[in-house]
Amino acid sequence: MFIRKKENKSGSISFHIIRKEGRKQILVKSLGSAKSAEAISKLDQRAQDELSGLLKQHTLDFSYEQDEKFIRQMLDNIHQIEVSGVELILGNYLMKLVLMLLKNPYSGT
Repeated sequence: MFIRKKENKSGSISFHIIRKEGRKQILVKSLGSAKSAEAISKLDQRAQDELSGLLKQHTLDFSYEQDEKFIRQMLDNIHQIEVSGVELILGNYLMKLVLMLLKNPYSGT
């Protein structure tokens, strides 16, 4: 079984619990439709709960508040990212090339 989220012509999203038998999809339960992001989120959570109830499976929550807090702090402290790899690798070669050209300029004729 799985949850099908289908966008309607009106822009709302319908939630259904579907069971597959061979190539056929059989509607087990229709959970409703929602248009706003908050209502969609609530309906999605309700669909997950219904599905786990029908499958008689328990879900485990692996979220860890300290991890989320650490990631938020790390992202807040990033102010600027500089890409300087090319300068580090090619800087010496480019400098030598410029100095060589200054010492022996190409006359072209």
